[in-house]
Amino acid sequence: MARPTLAGRRHTPDPRLAAEQFAALLLGPVEMPGRLGTRKIPDAELRTVSRAAVHTFLRARLRSLSAPGPPAGSPPGRRKRGSG
Repeated sequence: MARPTLAGRRHTPDPRLAAEQFAALLLGPVEMPGRLGTRKIPDAELRTVSRAAVHTFLRARLRSLSAPGPPAGSPPGRRKRGSG
């Protein structure tokens, strides 16, 4: 995430946060069964989860680049008095 941002090819205000969000999308659906050893995750399921994670992440990132206001994943800011 940091390399394309530093090279100016992508605007990612917080590459570390973006990487953590992507990792959560990848690992969330399969982490507990794999960690607990309750079942082996089939390769086909891993591919499906991976594709879905990439799709979701890219859609959210592209939307945050085109949307006005703070980028997706930014902590909410305080509103100034008299605004809104």
